[in-house]
Amino acid sequence: MNKPIRVLLVEENPEDIERLRNELQAAGMSCEFKCADSEGSFFKELQSFNPDLILSDYQTESLDGSSLLKRVRETHKHLPFIFVSWLVHEETVTEAMRQGATDYVFKDQLSRLPFSVLRALREAEEKYQLEHVQEKMAERERLNAFGQMASGIAHDFSNALMPVLGYSELLLNRSDDLMNSDKLRYYLKMMNMAAKDAVNIVGRLREFYQKRHPAESFSPVDLNQVVEFTILFTRPKWKDQALSRGAVIKIETDMEKLPKVHGNDTSLREVLTNLIFNAVDAMPKGGVIRVRAYAEPLRAVLEVSDSGVGMDEETCRRCFEPFYSTKGKRGSGLGLSMVREIVERHEGTVEVRSRKGGGTTFAIRLPFYFCKTGAVHAAASEERLFEPLSKKLNILILDDEAASVEVMAEYLTADGHETYSAASALEVMEKYKGRSFDLIVTDWILPHKGAGGHAWISQIRQLYPSVPVIMMTGFAELSQVRLRKNETGVTLLKKPPTLLSVREAIFKSVPAAA
Repeated sequence: MNKPIRVLLVEENPEDIERLRNELQAAGMSCEFKCADSEGSFFKELQSFNPDLILSDYQTESLDGSSLLKRVRETHKHLPFIFVSWLVHEETVTEAMRQGATDYVFKDQLSRLPFSVLRALREAEEKYQLEHVQEKMAERERLNAFGQMASGIAHDFSNALMPVLGYSELLLNRSDDLMNSDKLRYYLKMMNMAAKDAVNIVGRLREFYQKRHPAESFSPVDLNQVVEFTILFTRPKWKDQALSRGAVIKIETDMEKLPKVHGNDTSLREVLTNLIFNAVDAMPKGGVIRVRAYAEPLRAVLEVSDSGVGMDEETCRRCFEPFYSTKGKRGSGLGLSMVREIVERHEGTVEVRSRKGGGTTFAIRLPFYFCKTGAVHAAASEERLFEPLSKKLNILILDDEAASVEVMAEYLTADGHETYSAASALEVMEKYKGRSFDLIVTDWILPHKGAGGHAWISQIRQLYPSVPVIMMTGFAELSQVRLRKNETGVTLLKKPPTLLSVREAIFKSVPAAA
């Protein structure tokens, strides 16, 4: 037995509501209806009722259908939204369709409504299915790229560990080196740099495979850093694999110092990764990839050019179409369609220039961050060097990893804070009952204690309802660890932390102490 169609009605006139019900039921359609007569009730029903279809008047005394449509499209891009209204100006109908309405049915022509509903539901299902297939293909493409670069990542990680292992063994086995302050400082500096390189390599793996949240977060992005990171990350593809088949590929950059753009750095790296991979495939005998960035009024331009085989006019025209590929079984035809989709989500544009045998250039234009927010961002780096707080704090460190506790305690005591440690909430109650703290630093999860994530925050809040908390997490990107609305006073800190990142987290958690 088919499930009834869940219909959310936005209509104030009881007679019109009854006419809509009768028209659909007369067409043999089994429907379940919910009515909304206010903005609050509309969005409540949208979430709880989860409609298959919205039928809305264009304008009621209390609701503006156009505004509802705009907000619905922010979170439900394929949900059928049909306006059912009296005769209006043709421009109103055109504008409604441009904003994302599925159809517009006049109330004196309700015989059209069943056909409109059936068509809208069918088209929505087709869009859902196509999107599902595209997501699967995109996932396969991402996995394929990930696999291609796995050996290169292992090579880079081994290189990063070599100074750590080598210099630490020298210090452990040659006591004279410990007495030589210059050599000792040099060894420690090299080990610290190598450890940061290793952290960056792990971060590259996380960021490359990180799945985007549907509500993609946008922030100021340094385009030069995106280029630098992506070139480094894709090196196994454009350098190592090319050399293994006897081809030499070089990447040349010409990067102006630009204001930051409005975007998501992970998604922009994915765009550039796809363009570099495309360029490599277009140069089977080797060549040069040129990456250039420069400013135009109110936007940044990123160009990726290659000296490869180029494309004919038809391929240029169709290259952004989903599933269109000239690579045969080697290509999914989704790489460039993903590029265009991501760029359009950034309110940017992408264009291609190419000729057969003459190489290809992709030009991406993205709005500057200050153009989207009104804030002014200088081109210079905005990194802040956080000094120790002037006020000294009593800080509780909650972690069951002794080495992590020791490092964090050293960071904090070096800045003059008093530290206390425990491995569980029970231990806190036994050791520090009655003691007050200014700040709690804890891991996101304590695997040996059966507490983690949101449950762990709840346990801490039972003991210390108003004390600020710094929650350390190594779970991919911090954007994947999402705090709940009631979890106030919690600052997330990515692992492994540095002295600078710890100071920054304290500054955010206890600003009054700065």
